[in-house]
Amino acid sequence: MISNGCNNAFGYCAPQALKVSTDGFCGPNHANTYCPHNQCCSSAGVCDTVQSSCGAGCQPAFGLCSATITPTAVPSTTPLPSNIGTNWNQISPFTNCINPKHVALTFDDGPDPSIIAQVMAAAKAQTPPIPLTFFEIGNNVLANPGVSATVAGTSGFFVADHTMDHPSAIGMFDTDIYNEASQCAAALKTANGKNVQYFRPPYGEYTPASMKVWNGLGLFVISWSITSNDFADPANGAAALANVQAGLAAAPGVGHIVLCHDIHTACLSVFPSIVSTFQQAGYTFVDLQTCTGVAPYKP
Repeated sequence: MISNGCNNAFGYCAPQALKVSTDGFCGPNHANTYCPHNQCCSSAGVCDTVQSSCGAGCQPAFGLCSATITPTAVPSTTPLPSNIGTNWNQISPFTNCINPKHVALTFDDGPDPSIIAQVMAAAKAQTPPIPLTFFEIGNNVLANPGVSATVAGTSGFFVADHTMDHPSAIGMFDTDIYNEASQCAAALKTANGKNVQYFRPPYGEYTPASMKVWNGLGLFVISWSITSNDFADPANGAAALANVQAGLAAAPGVGHIVLCHDIHTACLSVFPSIVSTFQQAGYTFVDLQTCTGVAPYKP
């Protein structure tokens, strides 16, 4: 909630409480959502931090507009582990496949033993089979290590880091951000032997400080460009499909990363229709390595 006296020289002052974007889009054409943590809303309705988006044409009602954005890092009262490095230097998560006709399909929050096998079967049943990446929560991996191992050991399927407990990075101390990511990576390695290199922040939320920590762990941070919003109506396949189709219609000329969840059945129930939506638009489904140019696992 924004109160009187907000200083818009150092942050975004909105006239009322607004919904934070979780899919990288913003503004009146995207449910009046505003951009998270010192991002601007470009004239095209995309959350960003670069001058071309945050200067001329920027939408001040839905983000912080400035030719130069210098966000304030989240403070830490505890020194970070000494092995924090600079493996990557991302300003924001990767959101769109490099090739404008590639699309990568991803599932979050599992592994759920009652659903994930059905998702994998649905992907294998397509022609050609659809590669999938599963961003898994560490505690769910600890509860279902065999399921995670099966996913990681199956051709065309990959596992990735999605924190231990699924907290938002906003307002977290650096050491907690570090522990959430590193402990999940350790749980994944114990379960399936993989040194994961992909990381997805819960809710798509991040700060400059959290990006530094994740990159320093050797994790390449990936978000999404289209969301099914299946978490809003977990069993409503028609709604999930409509959201995916709307996302593609809003940005037809770029590569995409699609967000679903393998703890819900919505995307599963319309899996063939999601696939045909992109194929009919001339897209090819690829794994995230082809999409991003970054391998899923470290040597």
